[in-house]
Amino acid sequence: MQAPDRSAIIAWFAHNPVAANLLMLLIVAVGLVSAFQIQRAMFPTFDVEMIFINVAYPGAAPEEVEQGIVLKIEEAINDLDGIKRVESDAFESAARMMIEPQAGTNLSRLLADIQNRVDAIAQFPEEAEKPVISQPERVTRSPCRSATSRSVRVRRRERSASTPRRSRWPA
Repeated sequence: MQAPDRSAIIAWFAHNPVAANLLMLLIVAVGLVSAFQIQRAMFPTFDVEMIFINVAYPGAAPEEVEQGIVLKIEEAINDLDGIKRVESDAFESAARMMIEPQAGTNLSRLLADIQNRVDAIAQFPEEAEKPVISQPERVTRSPCRSATSRSVRVRRRERSASTPRRSRWPA
């Protein structure tokens, strides 16, 4: 079986101008309908599947923040199921942790489990403020990038699903 000759299709439409016009009107109508149906957004929104923990520790050096805050939280949430990756940053006077859940994990349950584990930590440094645990519901992405400046920070620590749960991470 041979493929149809393109010139034969064009010749058929040349001999049947009504069919050609109907096809053109159909294409234009579908284009107009889809043009009004398509979602347009200058600043699109999307769901963020991350959990953030921020802790202020005024006046502390990054090493003190790491020892007094970050390591204690990491040890507390170390054995929770549903965590794919944990990134921790210790800055001067603050700590920030980003927890990425595994696919299919119930985020509200994981958030509650993390909240319970962090609340159960008995001995944070006296000057440290209460940890703020949050999960943003929607983020609006701006087309412009912003530049931020941070204070001195200690090494970035990352744990993924392939990393043993009870081990210390290399520097």
